[in-house]
Parts: sequence; C-alpha cells; structure tokens
Amino acid sequence: MFAEGTIKSYNTERGFGFIDVNGEKRDLFFHIKDFPNKNIEPKIGENLKFRIVEDKGKLKADNIVRLDVKIESVSHTPLSRAKEKSNYRHRQSKNDK
Repeated sequence: MFAEGTIKSYNTERGFGFIDVNGEKRDLFFHIKDFPNKNIEPKIGENLKFRIVEDKGKLKADNIVRLDVKIESVSHTPLSRAKEKSNYRHRQSKNDK
C-alpha cells in the first residue's frame, strides 16, 4: 500500500532527507537512490507517493513516485514522423554540400 507525504528536508551533499508523512507524527527517511529520476533534485515541499519498508531494522521510503514532477513525453502520429524524417533528410543534404 502506498502512503503520501511531502519532502521536509533534503541534504544534497549526502543524498538523503526526510518526508513528512500524511497522517503520521514521525518523519520518514529517504535516499536519492530510491527516486525514479535522480537527475532532478528533490525539493522541499514536493509531494510524493511511496511505500514504507523496513531496511536494516529502520523504516524508510521506497518505490517513490514524484507527484509534482512532470516528464514530457513526445508522442508521434504517422504524419509527424513523416515530417520529422523529411526535415532530417533536408538537413543532411545541406550538410553534404
């Protein structure tokens, strides 16, 4: 079952922080290695969804889902693919000259 919360603190140099878990009194530890996109630094106040797991006798967040970060994905139609291919060929022929 997933829980939700917000990032309360984050130490950039050490790669860990704490989450204020909705409905809980204690904060929950997390490590950057448990984030799906490590290239985007966690921000204080960022909303998360995660599983609470036990690791070496202590609870931590795992399977973290970033609710505030939107990764753009490009979807193509056959027409947009054809235009892209045509533009690529046009650029290639200019470079050959």
